[in-house]
Amino acid sequence: MDEKVYAAWDAENPEIVETLERHGKEIVEDTLLKEFARGHNKKEVFDIEKEFELAPQTKIWLGVRNKN
Repeated sequence: MDEKVYAAWDAENPEIVETLERHGKEIVEDTLLKEFARGHNKKEVFDIEKEFELAPQTKIWLGVRNKN
C-alpha cells in the first residue's frame, strides 16, 4: 500500500514521552505512517483524534490525518 498518513501525539507523563521518542522511528517503519511527531497544535485539523487514559492520571493524545 502506497498511501501514508501523518500522526501526532502528545503526553505529559515522562515515561510515555521517553518511550514514544525512543521508538518513534520504529513505529513509523512498521506502520503506514509517513510521520509520527510530538505536539498538539490546536489549529491543526485531523481526521481522527482521541485522548486516551492509559492508567489513572496517565493520558496520551493521538491525532491522525491523511498526508496529502
